[in-house]
Amino acid sequence: MSEERNSIKVRYDDTELLLKGGFYDVTDWMGKEKHLIGLWLETPDGEYYTDLTRSFGEFVGQYGCFFPDVNNESHIEQFLQDNCFAFPVGGQKTSGFVTYPAYHISPYVMEKLFTLEEIEAYERDYGYIGNLEDEKKRFDEFIAARQGRA
Repeated sequence: MSEERNSIKVRYDDTELLLKGGFYDVTDWMGKEKHLIGLWLETPDGEYYTDLTRSFGEFVGQYGCFFPDVNNESHIEQFLQDNCFAFPVGGQKTSGFVTYPAYHISPYVMEKLFTLEEIEAYERDYGYIGNLEDEKKRFDEFIAARQGRA
């Protein structure tokens, strides 16, 4: 994981914590270094609490996606969706007897946890052509549709 970032105050396991983010460095099938989103929780005094994401040491292949650690954090999906931090996109990865769903992170969370330079470097990894404001608009429309307001 990369060094410390901004954070978002959250409540998890009935505990006040900070959501943090960073990137895992992995190599794609062409041998190019890429970055994967990593999320974890810390106590307000900076003590590690738990990882929320799972890395398989390989490139995910879809911009903004990651695998929540459903094996070690059984209610992580509910937490991500209830807080509008991320939503499932339909993909998955199986490891052993566990199937990890692919999730897409909210652009608002990206903006809060990462610098603009980090986001732009991450976008380049995926050949993403867009901007954060367009991504926010699409995310807002998605949330409205999920809540029956569209």
